[in-house]
Amino acid sequence: MTSIALAVVFGLAAFPLVLVFGPVYFPWTLLVLASFGGVVGLSIVPRAQCPGVLRGFFFAVLMVAVVLGVFTLTSNVVFAPPALVSQLVWIGWFFSPMLVGVSAGAWLRARLGLVRGSGIGAALVFAIFLVGAGLAFAFAPPEIADAPACDGGFECPRTQCAYMAERRRLLAIERVTAFDGQRITCTYTAWGGVYIGRADMGRSGGSWTDGAWPEILSGRGR
Repeated sequence: MTSIALAVVFGLAAFPLVLVFGPVYFPWTLLVLASFGGVVGLSIVPRAQCPGVLRGFFFAVLMVAVVLGVFTLTSNVVFAPPALVSQLVWIGWFFSPMLVGVSAGAWLRARLGLVRGSGIGAALVFAIFLVGAGLAFAFAPPEIADAPACDGGFECPRTQCAYMAERRRLLAIERVTAFDGQRITCTYTAWGGVYIGRADMGRSGGSWTDGAWPEILSGRGR
């Protein structure tokens, strides 16, 4: 019962995360979802008569069912045949990390016990987070030497980039990669070294261009 309750609770917690900070522009969401699954997996008591893989799959499905249930109740998603394939791909992007997390948590609980398994699991998540952050800095392009520096205000070119990027810039590395006094280009690299896109701004307006990662996850890159 504890595992079922936790699966429901973390399924509810995953809903706003998937809704607002989906993995298309926020790849660190995958680690958070895997961590949610890991907590559920650690709560699963090992049983010889029931394979851990099947139980892990069941709890991951339960978490996804809760997320989809809330999406449906709040009218944030409507399943329709024309968009079924893309919707299944979308579901797969948050089901997969949950399944990995539940399976890993259950494996650690079965092999090392609850206390040691929890400690090692937390250490692994922290290590993966640090590696992802390091990759973001490593793969972010260098900033140009004459990048504008300003304190704020919409007249500042960098602020205009931020307005165009909106929430996509959260936890992303922003680098000015082009500036000629009239137009500015800001490039955004997210956790894991993922290039999510760039903002091009000028006096006549601006635009946002997706990187390879959002193109692939959204299906536009196929």
